[in-house]
Amino acid sequence: MRLDIFWRCMSLSLIVGLSALGQNNGLIGTWERTSFTRDGTPLQPPESSEIIIFGADGHFMQSALPVGRNPQSKMTQAERFDHVGASHGPYAVSGNVLSRKHFVDLDPNSEGIDVVRQFHIEGETLTLQGSNSDGSKIEARFHKLPVLDSKPNGLVGTWERVWLIRDGVLQQPPSVPEFVVFAPDGYFMQMEIPPPGRPKLQKPLMKMTPEEVATRFAHVGLAYGTYTIAASIVTRKHLRTDNPSSEGYEQVRGFRFESELLRMRGPNSNATEADAWFRRVK
Repeated sequence: MRLDIFWRCMSLSLIVGLSALGQNNGLIGTWERTSFTRDGTPLQPPESSEIIIFGADGHFMQSALPVGRNPQSKMTQAERFDHVGASHGPYAVSGNVLSRKHFVDLDPNSEGIDVVRQFHIEGETLTLQGSNSDGSKIEARFHKLPVLDSKPNGLVGTWERVWLIRDGVLQQPPSVPEFVVFAPDGYFMQMEIPPPGRPKLQKPLMKMTPEEVATRFAHVGLAYGTYTIAASIVTRKHLRTDNPSSEGYEQVRGFRFESELLRMRGPNSNATEADAWFRRVK
């Protein structure tokens, strides 16, 4: 079946069958990549460990962020984003085939691609196998992270920020949207990535000019971690971010639902006050 037809068919089933997806899909949850090979050659390390969240709403979000970097080190922008990756979009399962549509990707060359992998789950281990466009064979193994909190809450799902006000001044637009997924197991992931339109340069990151690097990563922000809810307060602990100085930061926001929008307010680490509205990604 052609992928364009496949996705048109799957879009309807995702809308009307989310409850069934949540009940029958063993992928739902948060996974950490433990090994990664191409044509049998290990790539992790030096590739960063990747985290993937599969939601019951039919959306995935994944990011590869280095761990253990010195928060005091002075890095160039290219060094900061070396071995960093991020993407999100809808996913579909057919038998043992997993298809992920990269609606947004940190690498503009990968925007819109369909990544198709065979998958197998044994216990707490997920194995993904498939071929890249160049014909190379890929195998990745993931371990399912332990459930931190299974209590139902209204934040669970995938959200897109549509407005952002900081200290009373409108920031978005023109700032890029932020996407946040709150997983049902107590983990979150968020990313700010510019929409399609960035230059698609076909050369390694470390060979780009400073200007090319600045254009690719302008306004980018990535974070993954855990979250807790107390009454109408959500606290996100940033375990991994694109900026090592932000690791360990706890972002506290009051939240409430206004019609179909989620509103979150609270202080930033730089003492500014943020007021953001999100809509649920369907």
